[in-house]
Amino acid sequence: MISTVVIWTTIIPFIFFPQLESIHFNPEGRDITETPDGHPLYATAPGCLDDYIQLNYSQVTNYTLPKDEESLKISRRYQENIKCVDHATFATLSNNFSCKYIKPSATEPKSVHALRPGDIDVVAALGDSLTAANGADTTTHWSPTSPVIGYRGLSFSIGGKYEAVNTLGNEHDDLRCDMTNTDVDEHFTIPNALKRYNPDIKGWSTGWQTHYRVEALNIALAGSRSDNLLIQVEELMREIERNPDYDMEKDWKLLTLFIGGNDLCQFCLHEDSSPEGFIAHLKDALDLLKENIPRMLVNLLTIFDIEPVATLNDDDLVCNFVHKCVCDCAMRTEGKNRQWLRFYNKKYRELVWDLVNSGQYDNSDDFTVVVQPFLEQVQVPMEKDGITADASYFATDCFHFSRKGHNAAGRALWNNMFEKVSHKSRNWSLDKTLVCPSEDNPYIYTNKNS
Repeated sequence: MISTVVIWTTIIPFIFFPQLESIHFNPEGRDITETPDGHPLYATAPGCLDDYIQLNYSQVTNYTLPKDEESLKISRRYQENIKCVDHATFATLSNNFSCKYIKPSATEPKSVHALRPGDIDVVAALGDSLTAANGADTTTHWSPTSPVIGYRGLSFSIGGKYEAVNTLGNEHDDLRCDMTNTDVDEHFTIPNALKRYNPDIKGWSTGWQTHYRVEALNIALAGSRSDNLLIQVEELMREIERNPDYDMEKDWKLLTLFIGGNDLCQFCLHEDSSPEGFIAHLKDALDLLKENIPRMLVNLLTIFDIEPVATLNDDDLVCNFVHKCVCDCAMRTEGKNRQWLRFYNKKYRELVWDLVNSGQYDNSDDFTVVVQPFLEQVQVPMEKDGITADASYFATDCFHFSRKGHNAAGRALWNNMFEKVSHKSRNWSLDKTLVCPSEDNPYIYTNKNS
């Protein structure tokens, strides 16, 4: 088994990685591998993944996707039904955003509890590889190594533009790879939906970035745990203050914070991944945000059940290898490891609710935190047979969201934002159900206006 893994992880990246220069890379991305005082920006995953990442980046730009039929046959194993979108499939993915336009507030809002969608000036995001959208474009790039790239323009909470390219040439011109993903009908993200109400909204991320780079106000980095949040908050503060496009004092800001997956995946390796350690780090980050960034509404997402995702398609060699690297604690079956994982998973969510329901973030008109729980009870989507997992929602590592997965998550987060706190869905809807603001109920719901 060891020799097989070595062959796949050293040879496959060289054979199947597309030429990344042909994809929209935004040169404005920033390297922030460490803070000014020299502390590392994020907690690395187990060494096997770090070696895997470094191996790919040292060689990636020297190779192009092969055109020979044998290679294409092999690569289709990873593509399956999430290939570059054909025209018929594209029609089924269209979101048909049907919410009616409502105007921004007639006068400048004075309270975070009275924000219409058109009042939001800036979007931002903190988190890990799920917010960085690692692997999201495996729909167009048939490679088991794509999950080490952050396709930030597709991120469900912060993405705003991503131009895909058909790297396979004219012989595959039946595939729809010309989308720019700037409109919510094409790809559902929170910024794309908000553009319908305020086309001048700022902060959304574009294109793709390598493992250590952030872009615009998408500050999320792969591998981050809750103890890395303070560094992300500091980077967010610096960027808002540095960039003249943003106004710290006047802009109303919508921040989505999604963290906890790596804490759970490494709970058996790090003592501070305990529920108490997790919530302490999260509280420190929220307190720093409240103290330093005015006019901010925080969407705080609760974590999904890690175990089903971490063990998805374990009969696939690449998926199994990546899962053991990034989520080793969820893969272990000895003793009571799985029981502790389930307990921690549940406790993380309970402590998040307790923290926000304490009211300590509801005592200001300038700042608030709202729990958005659409992932709490989410199940792995199934094919029509009800037995086979629908791989089209996941990247080729069977862990991160694909473009389709981000599209579904974007819609679900939007729905949560316009559901009262006591009536929020705890599972994403795959039937394209859409909750809309209206003139009767125009505000993003918070604990105080619900």
